[in-house]
Amino acid sequence: MRLGARYTYWVLRCIVGGPVGVYCIYYEHAKRGSTVSGWVLGWLIGAAVVAIVVVLLLLMIRGAARAAGKAEDIFAALEAAQANTLALWAVDDTNQVATRIVAAATSAREHLASKAVP
Repeated sequence: MRLGARYTYWVLRCIVGGPVGVYCIYYEHAKRGSTVSGWVLGWLIGAAVVAIVVVLLLLMIRGAARAAGKAEDIFAALEAAQANTLALWAVDDTNQVATRIVAAATSAREHLASKAVP
């Protein structure tokens, strides 16, 4: 990317004149260029990473909230099922009472049959 950052390079400059004649020196030359400097690129990459992490965390939070809502619904359904099936625990007692009623009815019929006039 190019955003107008600075870059440096070394230049050989020779100057003619003076008491010695020719002076040649190397110096570092800074020029306004069109490349992205490291810190700008680092900030851009860092901002992108932070944005991705934020999006992922928001998705995780939303998923956890949905799961919590579904868990509450499941718990409520289980409580309703428990309330609706409490009568099943009394089936054995009902069966025993029905057996005693049938036995008593059978006994009464046999007794009445024995007392009946042929």
